[in-house]
Amino acid sequence: MDQIKSQEQLELEQAMQLATDDRFTLTDDGDVTWALGKLEEIEEKRLNNQKIVEEAIYPHQLKINQAKEWLAKTNQKLNESRDYYIGLIREYTDPKQAKKQTYKLPTPNGNISYAKKQAEYKHDDKKLLEVLPDEFIKTETIKKVKWGEYKKHIKDYPVKDGKIIDPETGEMLQGVEQTKPARREFTIKPVKEDK
Repeated sequence: MDQIKSQEQLELEQAMQLATDDRFTLTDDGDVTWALGKLEEIEEKRLNNQKIVEEAIYPHQLKINQAKEWLAKTNQKLNESRDYYIGLIREYTDPKQAKKQTYKLPTPNGNISYAKKQAEYKHDDKKLLEVLPDEFIKTETIKKVKWGEYKKHIKDYPVKDGKIIDPETGEMLQGVEQTKPARREFTIKPVKEDK
């Protein structure tokens, strides 16, 4: 049955052959030159279309650029004023927060707060698994670092250029580095008016 082609299969093959036979082909160097000319015409049309679009948006682009320039200049003055007032607030609140772990000053116009932010680390579990003692490794079906416990263990270790140094041996710890030191973060939250 597979060897005998159906009438539909034969008709389909004949139609495909005709389509292939009727397809235009390049037969000599002159035909290639003609095809290259067609490609040049297409490229000229594409460039012309691009030019039309650029001419259409040009006046609008000028207005957009002018508006952005105005905004930058205006906001520069506002940013300088903002920095001035934040400086005044910090001049008053920094000494007060130095005495406490956290400091908050609620006011009718906004709240000032200082919160201690933990140091941030980047760690490589594979390297840490090779060098850490078992007390910092949790064993499941696969070994995993008890990162929370280990981070508490190293939080007071000295740091140089992001590398944590073991105070007992003076060696850099493998598989961990500090990406941000512990710090206090200053925030201002304006009071939002109900509308």
